[in-house]
Amino acid sequence: MTLAFGDLPLEGGRTLIRASYDPLGRLLELREDGDQGEKMLYRARGTGPSIEKLQRRVEDRLVETLPKLVRERGGDTQIYCLVLHYHPEWPLPPTIGLGLERDRQRWIYTIDDPETLRLTVWNPAEFSNYRDETVDWDLTDIDPELARAISAIPENDDDAPERGRVTLNRAARRLQQLDWRAIAPVTDDFVVFAVDYELTHLEENLRQSVPAALRKALSSRALV
Repeated sequence: MTLAFGDLPLEGGRTLIRASYDPLGRLLELREDGDQGEKMLYRARGTGPSIEKLQRRVEDRLVETLPKLVRERGGDTQIYCLVLHYHPEWPLPPTIGLGLERDRQRWIYTIDDPETLRLTVWNPAEFSNYRDETVDWDLTDIDPELARAISAIPENDDDAPERGRVTLNRAARRLQQLDWRAIAPVTDDFVVFAVDYELTHLEENLRQSVPAALRKALSSRALV
């Protein structure tokens, strides 16, 4: 049984909360229907698809969508990294960063402090094309299947932040394995990785997706 029990005004429009119950009257799901589409607010444990299955669906969509997106919108400038940039409390969907090699070379020649250089090179907020370009690539608008996969993940999952980070690291690892030379103008040391806004998990996430030999080569240049 499904009941609509609220029609609540929100900024920019209205939203309808739908509740589903089992025959004994126990709450199974809460869904929010609003201007931004449908969102799963609550799902009782043991009902519906498993969280793991939903996260895998998101991972698959990212691996499918991002190479096409970079090919179509990345431009002709050589890039040294693709970053899945995420909020630590709710990582999905990420925003996208593309590190331009011309920026990296400028930083290498102008930044003397190794730690400052490292944090600058891997921080999408420092990328010259981030704020006015790639940060506006709305993945859920570009890929409706990705949007549906993310909206199906209930917000009452206490482990959502860590699950989201794991999902992005798995997607980054699979993306790293692609032949990016056939997709975009990339450097020989091109990497794909996920990182939060504060770079808290930078080193750990780089280890999750970037092969050891490539990390060693970057380390020899004081870049990791």
